[in-house]
Amino acid sequence: MIKSRRLVGMPVISVGEGNEIGKVKDLVINPDSKVVAALIIEEKGFLKGQKFIPYSKVSSIGSDAITIEKSSSATKGASIPDIVQLTKDKHSLTGCKVVAEKGTVLGTVEEYYINVEDGSLSGFEISGSFISGIMSGRAFLDISLVRTIGKKILVVSNDASENLVKIDGGLWETLKTIKDAGSSLWETTVVKAREVTGTINKRLEQLKNERKKALEHSDQCQCSSCAPSTPSPKENNPQTGPAGDEEKISAAVQNNPQEEQAAADEKKAEKDENHSHQK
Repeated sequence: MIKSRRLVGMPVISVGEGNEIGKVKDLVINPDSKVVAALIIEEKGFLKGQKFIPYSKVSSIGSDAITIEKSSSATKGASIPDIVQLTKDKHSLTGCKVVAEKGTVLGTVEEYYINVEDGSLSGFEISGSFISGIMSGRAFLDISLVRTIGKKILVVSNDASENLVKIDGGLWETLKTIKDAGSSLWETTVVKAREVTGTINKRLEQLKNERKKALEHSDQCQCSSCAPSTPSPKENNPQTGPAGDEEKISAAVQNNPQEEQAAADEKKAEKDENHSHQK
């Protein structure tokens, strides 16, 4: 497979005669059979003319030159009217718009590829806003996806957009593969996000349970670190003055039996004295 631009300007050499008969000026395309029908040769010398070499007469296409058996393989147009007519139709291919059957414009033909064995078209290199929207660089469109080759438009099947091949510095990758890879990446991202979210939720639930248990423990436990502090009697009944003193004295008397008996005798004497005064 070779790019069409590689052929243009390449010298044509007659193997049988050992001379260069000219250089390739252009290619003649048969849009119906999707092949290169002939090479247009610009002859060497002072009397430059234009001749045609049917592709069936090409012996080989190398990296530097094209070979034929005899110089007579390059003929004038009068002997090959069908090729002349194709030349007049001017199917140049480059610059053609690529349109899907459903009406979507996929891009513009920048280059086309040729199978050197038989001259058949193998595909097209296209670019445009549609291509830029789904991949960087240019894309390869296989000839099997092309339905019709017109003078200014290539009509392709509706699934052509799904089967474009990315061309990036020698890296060829189908758009379908790119989409699948993008979908896989997205799914992986979603799964990872769910895993992280699940881990966070589990940790939050664990912290909630630990907090709940700590509160329940502090309510039930009577240990010094958990039990609430008990107010002192002084804080509960901070009475001062006579009433407070009487309570202190009464408490002291109850704690001493001798003082309790003396207090009882004193009360009895006071009672007898009051009784005598009444009489």
